Amino acid sequence: AGADSSLIAGYGSTQTSGSESSLTAGYGSTQTAREGSTLTAGYGSTG
Repeated sequence: AGADSSLIAGYGSTQTSGSESSLTAGYGSTQTAREGSTLTAGYGSTG
């Protein structure tokens, strides 16, 4: 996703976003974000 984006994903998801983004993911997710971002992840996640 690009800048100023919002991602919501479920089980086993992979998320990659730019700056100013907000990520929320569930179990077993992987998150990669740049500066100015906010990541919220659940159990077993990497963010």
